[in-house]
Amino acid sequence: MIIRILVIVGMLVMLLIGCTSGPTPIEQYKTEQDAIDRYIETEKIRGTLIQFNLSDDKRLLLAEYKRYAYFVGELIETEEGFAAVKLTPTLDIGNTDGVILDCKTWDGSQHTMSLFKEKQNNTPTYIEELELYVSIEEKSPDSERSTIGHDLVQSYEVM
Repeated sequence: MIIRILVIVGMLVMLLIGCTSGPTPIEQYKTEQDAIDRYIETEKIRGTLIQFNLSDDKRLLLAEYKRYAYFVGELIETEEGFAAVKLTPTLDIGNTDGVILDCKTWDGSQHTMSLFKEKQNNTPTYIEELELYVSIEEKSPDSERSTIGHDLVQSYEVM
């Protein structure tokens, strides 16, 4: 009898574990501009918003929350429309030379965004509107720290 109860309890636990939901649902909009407008409103972006078009077809967003305080997001296109999501917390780099942000995109790939006030060897893109040098690399799947080693930024635009 005890074995039967344990088997039933075990099956219920496995059933509950197997019923976890998929990715967090996101609000989707018919146009990119609607998704961006909602993102700006929801995240209370007060400064410049930059969209980076990457060679791996992703579109990362760099939002200036306030002077020298930034966070990274992503503009996503799905079958149902467009969405913009925040990927990192807001970091203030006012008292530093720069920062390196690791972020996981909506599809699960890992990227590293480097932001520096002065030119570095690995930051080839200068964003005049933010007075920052930027590089975005894909993280190597076999290491927490190293990246694949080439900048993915093909272009950027001020939103």
